[in-house]
Formats: sequence, structure tokens, C-alpha cells
Amino acid sequence: MNSEQINISEIVAAWPKDEYGWSISPGVEWCAAGTRIKVGEGARIDTWASIGEGASIGERASIGARASIGEGARISAWARIGEGASIGERASIGARASIGERASIGARASIGEGARISAWARIGEGASIGERASIGARASIGERASIGARASIGEGASIGERASIGSKSSEAVDIGFADGYRKCIACVDGIAYIGAGCRWFSLNDAIKHWASKPDRVMTMALMESAKAIANLKGWKWGEE
Repeated sequence: MNSEQINISEIVAAWPKDEYGWSISPGVEWCAAGTRIKVGEGARIDTWASIGEGASIGERASIGARASIGEGARISAWARIGEGASIGERASIGARASIGERASIGARASIGEGARISAWARIGEGASIGERASIGARASIGERASIGARASIGEGASIGERASIGSKSSEAVDIGFADGYRKCIACVDGIAYIGAGCRWFSLNDAIKHWASKPDRVMTMALMESAKAIANLKGWKWGEE
């Protein structure tokens, strides 16, 4: 039996509803009997996909073959979920976001409006991807990491858990974990920036910030790596 895309809003409209307006599945190929979901107008799903309890699918959203939508997940309007992609429990996919084939979005992760997650990429549990950010094919973003709006993470890149990468940055590199925080370096308009916890500042400012702290020896060792990366890529260390 071949799979096909169907308009589920038309199908779900005929299902019974509970007192809160959730539609209750009678049992179909893509949604088990008794499962409660909400579906917007014009939403489409491949018959080989699956939708979990308490999930909501926005208007005109599209879910590809063998994709799975976890319990409590929210797929916003016009979002696109690729073939074989996995959306974890209570994850949120923003309007017009695109999730590539076989990509994996962890539980409680948040994907911003218009963001693009490429094929086979992995977004960890609780991670946050900003509006219109781009995550390259087979890239890996760790648990509870934060990627800013319009940032670009390259193909095959690996960014660890709790990393912090600012908006409009590119070519991010995870340089390691020290003194309680993961450190990453990335480029914004030709300038090297360092992300660590809630901090996002130029390489020059990062060095000044930590250089006078005797308990940040390991962090300063990582800054030596940051300097080498910035020089190799031709990035400035700060505003001149």
C-alpha cells in the first residue's frame, strides 16, 4: 500500500470533540483510537506518519511520510515536517519553519518561526533555535543549547549541551566546557564572538572579562584556542 498526502482538517472535522474542543480519533492509520488532537484548516499529513496525544497541527502545515509528532507537540501554521522526521514530546515548531527529512527534534525543544533544520540534523532536548536560524545537514545541537535568531550552523557541526550562540552569527565552533559553562566562538560581521552562559561578547571583551579572574584558568586556556580559530579564519577580535 502506497502512502499519500491527505487533508486531515476535513477528516478531523467529522470526529467527536471533548469539552475543551479537542478532536478525538476513532482510530485511523496515522492517529490511534482515543487520541485527542487539534488540527488547523488545510493541514496535510502523509498516511504513513503519526500524531501523538495532545498534539496540535496548524493551518496549512504539512507532515511527511513516516514522520512522527510526539505527545503535546505543537506544529504551527505553514510549517513543513520532512519525511521520517521526529518531533519530540511537547516540542514547538514555529510558523513556516522547515524540518528536513530524518531530522530529530528533542522533547520540549523550540524551533523559531521561519527556521530551517536540514536533513538528518539533531536538535537536543530543551534546545532553542531562534527565528530564521539555519541548522545544516547532519549538524548536532546539544540539550538546552540556545541558537539565536538568523544564526547559521554549518553542515555537520557539533554544538554541545547548554551552548549559547548569538543572533546573526555564522561558522560557530564549540571550543569546550570549562568553569561551569560551555564556550563557543562564532563570527558576526567579520568579528569573533564568544558565547558562554548568558554572555555573548567579542573575543577581545571576553579575554578582558576573564583575564583578571584567577579562578578562570581553564577558560583562558580555551581562549587561546579561540584566538587561533579567529586568526585562522581571518576574524577580527573586536571593534577597532
